[in-house]
Amino acid sequence: MMVSTEQLHIPAEGAVQLTAALQRIESLLGLRYQQHQWSDLLRLLKPAARDLGFADVAACVHWLSCGKVTPDQVRLLGKHLTIGESYFFREIVVFSILKEHILPQLIEKKEKHGDTTMRIWSAGCSTGEEVYSLAILLDSFLRDRPDWDYVVHGTDINPAALSRAEAGIYREWSFRDLPDGIMERYFHCMEDGRYEVVPHIQDRTEFSYCNLAEAPAQFPTGYDIVFCRNVLMYFTKDKIRDIVQGFRRSVREGGWLIPSLTETTLIHNAGFEGNRFGDATLFIKQPRIPNIIPMRKNEMKGDTPQSRPAHQNDAGQQSSENRASESQWRSSFASILPFRNREQRETSRAAVQEVPETAVPPAVDRKIPGTETAAETASAAARESQLLGLARKLADQGALEEACATAALAVEQAKMDPEAHFIYGTILRETGETSAALDEFHRALYLDHGYISAHFALGSLYRHIGEQARANRHLRNALDLLQGCCDQDVVIDHGELTARRMMEIIRTMLGEQ
Repeated sequence: MMVSTEQLHIPAEGAVQLTAALQRIESLLGLRYQQHQWSDLLRLLKPAARDLGFADVAACVHWLSCGKVTPDQVRLLGKHLTIGESYFFREIVVFSILKEHILPQLIEKKEKHGDTTMRIWSAGCSTGEEVYSLAILLDSFLRDRPDWDYVVHGTDINPAALSRAEAGIYREWSFRDLPDGIMERYFHCMEDGRYEVVPHIQDRTEFSYCNLAEAPAQFPTGYDIVFCRNVLMYFTKDKIRDIVQGFRRSVREGGWLIPSLTETTLIHNAGFEGNRFGDATLFIKQPRIPNIIPMRKNEMKGDTPQSRPAHQNDAGQQSSENRASESQWRSSFASILPFRNREQRETSRAAVQEVPETAVPPAVDRKIPGTETAAETASAAARESQLLGLARKLADQGALEEACATAALAVEQAKMDPEAHFIYGTILRETGETSAALDEFHRALYLDHGYISAHFALGSLYRHIGEQARANRHLRNALDLLQGCCDQDVVIDHGELTARRMMEIIRTMLGEQ
């Protein structure tokens, strides 16, 4: 049922101010109020107006519509406009997945690399029940491993909720879905009937203020898992995209983003891959640009690009033959995957002008294929390598627009280099340009049919957009190529993903284990 301004007895002028106030609240806190929620908002603003020093709600709405707002006032608004309701081990199925699948795998992988740290972020932690639930779960895994150091970081926009979380004292209502044995081991019963979290668990937690809507690019980093449950539903689609991209930077390679079971459809960012565990979907972070070392079939057998003439591809075909058939290849995909038009390319060139001139080499003069001197070939290869290196660096820093423009220049200078297309496609995927990313990955495969990373990227991306048949075809191609690898422990990305591990991931994606 829609609630009109007449039903709320708001005059036309007041309705204009209320609309402006709603827009201000959305920009400051990321909170979105539909028209049917206006009466709830006005009710919540009554105590907020009092704490902010206004005579009534109308004065508060007027101030929100056009007045200056300080950080302290934003915190007060967050205190009154966010209503957190939580309890221990909420959505117990998620904690079961953590216990049975995610934590054992993370711990095993970290111990293999000599890493004995675990960091989890609970974003939108309310009064802290989720934070302590995670700390208790970690304790059950790590209390017999004295070398391990772990912490659960809880953040919220509501200072009053954070104060309660830091105190670690709860009433019985917070324990309505508690697993057996938890209460006796991890809580102390106080004289007034409330329960306090035991000190050694409190010592593994920390709490701080964070407005998720304010600066996603400045989120804290270095987490193995980010929990953000029953929070995203309050934000606009654009704000959700920005926040999830911020989480992308916060999570370590191979780490996880865990929303609530009702929010999984809100996660559309290509930087996360959805993994189903029964009816639950959790999201694992995909590798960043600098951590991707393109792996090809012949390189695993000792035939590297340096050992081949620059004008030949892996199959030994002349690049001129590739050029001759490129127009036919373009038309076969154009109807499905639209190419970036000239206006988009000009935008890319304009964006890269902000990069220092010393960092971007000049464009290569067009020459007839096969007429370049050895020096010119080497110089062009060096320029291309410099551009691709800069693109990776910019992407890793989060400057995706500049990274995309730089990679586009590299592709224009080296149209027949599959690695350039692969890197460009990976950056496009991270910016959310799915169709353009598919274009580039297909170009990379056209130029190098044994390009394992391109097959894997296409399989992941087609799976992300729901085209399972295409996804399975590319994943099986990657699996077949990997099985031909003599050394199953060869590393595909920097110290993380081996051929053996990639095969395990692909088999899981195909439902074979």
